[in-house]
Amino acid sequence: MNKNLEQFSEKLKQIKTVYLAGGIQNASMPNSWRSLLTEFFAKNNVKSFNPVSDNTAIFNQSVLGYKEDGTKIKIDDLQDTDEIKEALLFRQTELNDKNLIKKADLMFFYYDDRIGHGTRTEFDWACDMKKKIIMVRTIPRNKIAHWNKWRRLYGLLIDRNIIEFKSLSEAKQFFIDYLKFKEV
Repeated sequence: MNKNLEQFSEKLKQIKTVYLAGGIQNASMPNSWRSLLTEFFAKNNVKSFNPVSDNTAIFNQSVLGYKEDGTKIKIDDLQDTDEIKEALLFRQTELNDKNLIKKADLMFFYYDDRIGHGTRTEFDWACDMKKKIIMVRTIPRNKIAHWNKWRRLYGLLIDRNIIEFKSLSEAKQFFIDYLKFKEV
């Protein structure tokens, strides 16, 4: 067994909650990988915090509203029609996400080319809160934003508060091999 993975798994022995961070606005199917992991974690008695579904009520159509012609207002429409409402809705999601990261034992961070400012902010919060992080990184290291790469990622690697995998299946196998999770 890999000594680094074995040492990191010791830090996760009591895991009960996990926050699923990754791109949402820039992703066409932001729940695809989250649904797979939510089922996997649930089968192993770990609760997942999924910001896509956890914030659904905030962006409910009854909150967003309708145009005079009866068509639905989309979140992107608010920038031109009601900036205050847009700001309040995004602020509420930010507060929800930060609270859930605080409650989580672990952040599962899916780092691909679809992440935006919100996901990077979640990563910063997790770092500031000294959370353990499992990262699936599908982009080359030289594509990682400079501030993230040097300020956070390398520091976490040195402190052994993060482990990286190249795929979801590789990360799931870590849980199966080192934490004796059941395969789904």
